[in-house]
Amino acid sequence: MFPNQEIILVKSKEQTFDLPSYVTVFSVDDSELESELFEKMSMNLDFHFRGGFWKYTLQRFFAVNELHKTIPNRPITHIESDVLVMPNFPWSAFHDLPKLAWLKVNSEVDVAAIVHFPSAEMTEIFAREVAKLAEQNPRINDMQALHEIATTLNSLHTYLPSVPNNKDINNFGGIFDPLNLGLWYFGQDPKNSFGLRTRYVGDDSHNLTAANMHLSYRNNQLITQEGVEVFSLHLHAKYLPLFGVEWESALMMGLNEAKLKRNKYSFHIKPMLQALQSRKPHETIWILIAMVPGLGKLRRIRAFESIKDYFKTLLRIK
Repeated sequence: MFPNQEIILVKSKEQTFDLPSYVTVFSVDDSELESELFEKMSMNLDFHFRGGFWKYTLQRFFAVNELHKTIPNRPITHIESDVLVMPNFPWSAFHDLPKLAWLKVNSEVDVAAIVHFPSAEMTEIFAREVAKLAEQNPRINDMQALHEIATTLNSLHTYLPSVPNNKDINNFGGIFDPLNLGLWYFGQDPKNSFGLRTRYVGDDSHNLTAANMHLSYRNNQLITQEGVEVFSLHLHAKYLPLFGVEWESALMMGLNEAKLKRNKYSFHIKPMLQALQSRKPHETIWILIAMVPGLGKLRRIRAFESIKDYFKTLLRIK
């Protein structure tokens, strides 16, 4: 779909993929990327969760830094594998962007769905800042780190536009989805709910209110009802039909279903099994309780947290 763009897959050495010929592979030994730092972090975060999720979401920034050392004279735009990029994605605007850039979620966290690195020098500065933050707080995650760096490296950073009234929208001609559009239209990752995918659920903490944005797809463009172009969808649900050959049909079907809020719930066996494998028994119990209608709201009540802590102590659950 993008014959003029060089596509590079950054992966760990032990991973193998069957890829088309136009994809270049850059392999890194993750055991050598800031090994001492991540050893320290492993004592504060559960690195066994989902095959190392909390480790790799932060470590990928150091992998990109290693990649950029091999192509120092070119910018790199990092795109997460669960981001659907539209045919009219503004590649030229990124090529001319002189600053680090990513997307804001809310007042507390940013997201690495799309991260632009204009030069190898800037990527090195960014990676050093990530390392410093992780040393100071070994429980930090990638979303928190990005939010901190947007402040500490303010002069070197800019936010990509994510809401239709963003002042920087004219630099790109449209907006990018941090998370909320993909969540609303296609749901959360079913592994979070033991196989249950739920759509049309908003998050009031996000800057972007997806429920008020009615999207349609025509002429190779995803647009809002006001005609604002949307260049990407962050698909937290990892909905595979949107990454296949018939992705446009799957996209239009999903958008049409959303008009009437049809097919709000769907169940998926494989994510359920993956969720059961990745969580400890007591975590599973509390998540299942929270999924029961009405009981989930109890989690917000301080008395419920006290009761939960009491039973965890009683059962010697850590």
